[in-house]
Amino acid sequence: MKTNDPKKIKEGDILFSVDPQKLIIVKANVKEVKNGYGKVSIKNSSSSEEQSISIDKFPAECCGILFFKTQNEAEEFIKTQIGI
Repeated sequence: MKTNDPKKIKEGDILFSVDPQKLIIVKANVKEVKNGYGKVSIKNSSSSEEQSISIDKFPAECCGILFFKTQNEAEEFIKTQIGI
């Protein structure tokens, strides 16, 4: 399910995160891009924290959360998980 989109991720872009346990899509802004990594905010149930994720290959994983370039890719992942 790797994205071959040549579009480079840059500061201000939106990624779509999916918690594989909850199967909920959340938008995440890329705050900083440096050396192939983008800084995004990861929301947990009660707090959020900033983490750097690799932006070279998608989906990217950090702290058990998957990040996708498009909402369609995130939705397709969820459909696959629930068997649709």
